[in-house]
Amino acid sequence: MNRKARLAAEDLLRDYRLQLKRVRANRVMSAEGRAAKKAANHMLPKVNAILTALVPDTAPIRAMHLWQHEASLHRVYQAEAALADWDTMCHDENGEVVQFGLPLNALDVVVLEGARYDWDHGHWRQAVANAAGQLNKFAQDRLGVHDISDGDLMSQAFSDKEPKEGRPRLRCPGNQESMTVQSMQHGAQLFAMGAFQAIRNPAVHWTRDGNPAMAGEQLAALSIVARWVRYWDVVVYQAPVPTAAEWLEQIDAEQAAERQ
Repeated sequence: MNRKARLAAEDLLRDYRLQLKRVRANRVMSAEGRAAKKAANHMLPKVNAILTALVPDTAPIRAMHLWQHEASLHRVYQAEAALADWDTMCHDENGEVVQFGLPLNALDVVVLEGARYDWDHGHWRQAVANAAGQLNKFAQDRLGVHDISDGDLMSQAFSDKEPKEGRPRLRCPGNQESMTVQSMQHGAQLFAMGAFQAIRNPAVHWTRDGNPAMAGEQLAALSIVARWVRYWDVVVYQAPVPTAAEWLEQIDAEQAAERQ
C-alpha cells in the first residue's frame, strides 16, 4: 500500500469514527443524528474494503444501527494501528524493506526460498502463498506421496495411526509411549492442518497483500511445520511377516495349484 493510499485509508477510517461520534453527541432520531448515521452507513463498504486489506482474517462490519457500528469499532482501531505503524513495519531507517521481527534467514530454508522474492517486493500475501506451496512440495517429496496435498497431506502425514501402504507417517522423535511425545504428535497434526486451511488457503485465494506483521506471523507458523517435516522420522508401511503355519499353508496352496 503506497503512501497516498494509506493516507486516504486513514482519513476514511477517521471520518467514519467521527460520524459515529456525531451520532452519539446528538439524539439518534434528530436530523443531525440521522444524517451522521446515514453517512456512517454510506462509508461502510469502503471501510470494510480497508479492513479486508489490512486484517483479512476478521469478519467485515455488518451494521445499520449505532450499537452495531460501535460493537465493531475494535476492528477499525486495529486497522488504524496497522496504518500508523506501516512505515516501521515495512522499512528500516534506511528505507530498506524490513524482515518482520524474526529475520527471514531464521526461517526454515523451504519457507525462506518460497517467500523471499515476493517479500522483498512488498507482496506479503503472495510470499505466504508461495512459501506454503514450497512446503507442500517438500512434504510430498520427503514422504514420496504426490496424490494428496495441503491439509489432507498434513492430516495423513502427522497421523498417529500406523502407516499404510503408500501412506508413510511423520513421527515425533522420542519414546512413543511418552504422553509428551503423543501430545506433540497430535498437536502437530492439528497445527499443520490448520496452517494449510487457515493460512495457505486464504493466501492463495484472497487478492490483497494484507500487511507484513500478519504475513510474518504466518511465515513463522509455516516454518514450524517445515522443521517438523524435515526432522521428524519417516515411518513406512511394513508388510506383516507370515507365521510359520501361514507360510506352510501358502506353500501347500501353491503346490496344490501347480498339480491342477
